[in-house]
Amino acid sequence: MPEWSVLRCLARFNNSAGNPSNPDSRATVTWGEQTRDEMLVGYVEVALADQDLTLAGPTARRLDDGRHEVTFRYLPPAETREVYLAGTFNDRKPTGLKMDGPDDSGRFATRLVLDAGTHEYKFVLDGTRWRHDPGNRRQAGDFINSVLVVGDTR
Repeated sequence: MPEWSVLRCLARFNNSAGNPSNPDSRATVTWGEQTRDEMLVGYVEVALADQDLTLAGPTARRLDDGRHEVTFRYLPPAETREVYLAGTFNDRKPTGLKMDGPDDSGRFATRLVLDAGTHEYKFVLDGTRWRHDPGNRRQAGDFINSVLVVGDTR
């Protein structure tokens, strides 16, 4: 956000008898630090401009042999020419698995067959710039690797 940007928050307090979360609509509510007092907790969520948060993480489909077909999708910044998938399943080789694309919407995609288990991965833009999966909230480690769990991991 540019310097001096303003965020506004609008809140409405409902002390009516019709509010199922209100313990006593006859009580006088004033400002205070306790949860029984009038209070508001506001949240702001932000994302980098090049992150497509409408994409979910990878999707997996169990195959007859017990393994899983996993589809990975990624929407990189417009100037990206190639996207690779690197992870624990290919020794994290930055150019080991080139993804197909871009499609008409600019997305890259690939399918892998993986054994059940926990897999870490990242997208590698043009073979040099490593990016976590913005559609996958599961992350691990100092390098913020995206985490995928497929199948029964017991």
